[in-house]
Amino acid sequence: MPIDPFIADRLPLLEGIESFEEAFGDPEQRERLDRFIGHTASYLSPPVVVREDTASGPHGDIPVRIYRPAAAGPPVVGVVWMHGGAFVGGNLDMPEADIVARELAHRANAVVVSVGLAVDGVSYPVPHDDVVAAFRWVAAHADTLGVDPGSGKEVIAVTGAPTSKSAGQLRFVTVGVQANLTLVEAILGWWRDEDAVVPREVIYPPDQTEEQVDKQNAEEFANSQSAAEAAALAELGYRSKVSVKAVAEGSPAAPVLKPGDVITTVEGTAVDSGPKLLELIRGKPAGTELSIGILRDGKPQTVKIKTAAGGDGRPRIGIEPEISTTAPFKLEIPIENVGGPSAGLMLALGIIDKLKPEDLTGGRIIAGTGTIDAAGNVGPIGGVPQKLVGARAAGATFFLTPKDNCAEAVANAQPGLRLIQVASLDDALAALTDIRASTQPTLCPGAR
Repeated sequence: MPIDPFIADRLPLLEGIESFEEAFGDPEQRERLDRFIGHTASYLSPPVVVREDTASGPHGDIPVRIYRPAAAGPPVVGVVWMHGGAFVGGNLDMPEADIVARELAHRANAVVVSVGLAVDGVSYPVPHDDVVAAFRWVAAHADTLGVDPGSGKEVIAVTGAPTSKSAGQLRFVTVGVQANLTLVEAILGWWRDEDAVVPREVIYPPDQTEEQVDKQNAEEFANSQSAAEAAALAELGYRSKVSVKAVAEGSPAAPVLKPGDVITTVEGTAVDSGPKLLELIRGKPAGTELSIGILRDGKPQTVKIKTAAGGDGRPRIGIEPEISTTAPFKLEIPIENVGGPSAGLMLALGIIDKLKPEDLTGGRIIAGTGTIDAAGNVGPIGGVPQKLVGARAAGATFFLTPKDNCAEAVANAQPGLRLIQVASLDDALAALTDIRASTQPTLCPGAR
């Protein structure tokens, strides 16, 4: 059988090499083997955009190479690609890594993350740990990469009511944190729009551990979900109540509250949302004893709880609230590995879009950010420049911007991404109506 001329031309590079093990141990043979594997002179790449990045792993930073199709339109499929080599050889430049990733990105309209797992001078479990860490990194950076983080799983799940499906997308954006940087990464971060290099204590205060900060961020995200549900359901005409979903062990609430309790008042003021509960708890200094009205098994009670300072110094009682409503259906938002309150506005819009028959998006990709309270008020957030980069990378053409973030957003505007000013859920819904009607929504001052 004749040998393909492309391969035949490279065979002299293998002269004298009897095994991979021998080649890996001999620098001269290794150099020829790498040239044989990496010889791609006759390959014509499809139109893809390629950039380098790093993922954090238990054994150090892992180089990753990200491939996106150059054609317009946001990919929603993510592929994590590991080259061959039996965990002892190979690199990001070998055809099995580079060419395959290019073809996958182009043909599948996918974001492909090729992983440069460690192979030189290491052994099990280092390369295998790198693979697992890379998967986790892609999941944590799905929004920035433009990947559907649920792989088809619904972000908002409704049970017991008919739902609609939009032709477009409503996207919230998140900012990932890389806690440990090399000098080179820090320098590159200063130059790249999608990164922000800040002192470590800005993210992790000296008096808090990473675990404490992560826990606080998770609590804030849970509260933003509750507020989003309350605001959306109020817009849809349903009343809300606040129940205890979980009680933290050793917290002030642990001796007196239990899951299922309905919190009705704090110091005589009615509680109708998670944010309202937080407002009332944080309205007095840590250490204050509060009278909290509850319903337990349908019977009213009043309990006394003395607040304690959380890691951020703010008063807490140590519960995770859950919103229940008069709505004859169940809402779930099964999102993991996201922290902070900034998704509130887009989650509220997503709930409304899911339950209303009309398509709020008008077939467009609309990104946005902003906190929300149960009354529908939208508040500012951090990380605006990076979120704008992520929104544009995801194919969005409109960005719902909290009013108090408009100046920063305009200063970091991305081409083709129109910045819409919103101060409330009503503002956002009005803007979506304008977008569907192809009329001009209210833009941030100075935006074009």
